[in-house]
Amino acid sequence: MKENLGSQESLMCIRSTIFWRERKLVRNHEIQRIFEIADDSLQGVLGYHYYVMAINACANAIEISEYLPSISGQEAIPHTFTWIRFYRKKDLINTFRPPFFEYYQSRISLTAMISVFEDALEKFMIQLKSAGHHLLVDGKKSKR
Repeated sequence: MKENLGSQESLMCIRSTIFWRERKLVRNHEIQRIFEIADDSLQGVLGYHYYVMAINACANAIEISEYLPSISGQEAIPHTFTWIRFYRKKDLINTFRPPFFEYYQSRISLTAMISVFEDALEKFMIQLKSAGHHLLVDGKKSKR
């Protein structure tokens, strides 16, 4: 009996393969372009994340302090040409010691990744709708 089921499943798989071959699906180049842009963006976000984590692992607090902004010898961060914010370099450096830095950096990377996914999903929906594929959301046609 089990042999029959195996051969029936094989037959169904062969029929399915033949059906898809006969149908000759055409690749949608716009969907492919959207996917490739999202893929490249995600690779960039992850690469940046690992690069920054590696830099942080190799960083020396004294050297970091030398590269943090100062204005006229005062510890200040320039937001614009006329707006500055005073801070303590030592406090800033201590704030980003492990494990906080990894949590903070992961959150920034995750936010960027979500933005990439949302943008790609939005573009997929627009492209699919323009191709005549009306999307269903909770069993109803999407308004987008």
